[in-house]
Amino acid sequence: MKPFVIAGAGLLALFVLVLGGLAVWDGLREDSGIAACRSLADRTAGEDQTELSESEYRELRDQFADSDIRTIRENGTAMMDLVWEVSQQSSSELDALRYLPQLSARLEGLQRACAGQGVTISPNLPD
Repeated sequence: MKPFVIAGAGLLALFVLVLGGLAVWDGLREDSGIAACRSLADRTAGEDQTELSESEYRELRDQFADSDIRTIRENGTAMMDLVWEVSQQSSSELDALRYLPQLSARLEGLQRACAGQGVTISPNLPD
């Protein structure tokens, strides 16, 4: 009976250590949406903005989509989709103006959500 008690206590201690380690790890990792906010903030702060490539769009969108922060997730994914859709339009710039109200609302929401996490995004979106 004594070996079972020792083994049970050992397993319980191991279980507690694993759970504690996971809790610490979760507290240390940065949310993917906050990382995307930082990436977007760095991109919009630069003087030499380049066009958004498809791989950059997908990477940022995926980061926003995986965020645990609802406002970052919703505004970030919607804004990235709008930016990508506008960038793929072959029509005139005047046609792109129809996206302005949606894009403005999503950008404002994302700026507020990111600012709540300590990240400032300038209003200058990538081309």
